[in-house]
Amino acid sequence: MAFQLINELEQTQLITYTRTVVGWYNFTTGGKRYNVNPELFRDITDISNKTVAGVAEVSESELHALIEHGIAI
Repeated sequence: MAFQLINELEQTQLITYTRTVVGWYNFTTGGKRYNVNPELFRDITDISNKTVAGVAEVSESELHALIEHGIAI
């Protein structure tokens, strides 16, 4: 999804992320941290399954999906 054209009216957000020891991803946005399953995270951010940490750009709707399916930690 990261390479899809995003509607110009929809703003994007940068999130930082790290992969946990058990393979899930922790991501931070707005000073809050969430844990989300790896399949959903990789589907939305389009990162490699070998990536362990980084920064991703997601649309507002993608961010809401991650938060909705994530666990606040």
